[in-house]
Amino acid sequence: MCGSVMIGGEYEIRQVIGVDSLFLDFGETKQYRPRESLPAITFTQGKLTCEHYLWGVQHSQTSQLIINARAETAADKAMFSQAWLNQRCLLPVKAWHEWRNQERFEFRLDHSHLLLLGALYIRQHQHEQARLVVLTQNASSQLTQYHHRMPLLFELESGLAWLAGQASQSKPQQFHYHVSSNSPQLGLF
Repeated sequence: MCGSVMIGGEYEIRQVIGVDSLFLDFGETKQYRPRESLPAITFTQGKLTCEHYLWGVQHSQTSQLIINARAETAADKAMFSQAWLNQRCLLPVKAWHEWRNQERFEFRLDHSHLLLLGALYIRQHQHEQARLVVLTQNASSQLTQYHHRMPLLFELESGLAWLAGQASQSKPQQFHYHVSSNSPQLGLF
């Protein structure tokens, strides 16, 4: 679920979140994958900031990185419960990607150039860069043919409220999605 994201368009990000006059480093426009450093929006000491986190959390019981966590159960999991309370962040992305049988599908919103994905950050070791996991939810009925899960998506107002500690009001059915594929037979639909 959510194996990579496209981040870019710093000007667009600043305009959408209303911080055009602040210096926020959102990095270069490119596709980001697990193990890479992602720019994320946090709420620190009463203001929005941009921090960079490595995508993926190490777990002692597996050699694979944990890159996603279920939004429905993260607050109850020992690994994520503390982060759920006070280490939330939003990933401002242009799109997220899923793969099926070597085919990449890209998901965007029809009405916006920016998606805000809910995530949690965790500092596993004191002298290392903090890491994050993308929160997921059950997929919108429009997207279940691609995957049964999708990122936890927010519009700006509800995303900022969630970032400040409120319960999630995200409903995947509220968004209209644009799906494209790298398959020449499929194209846009």
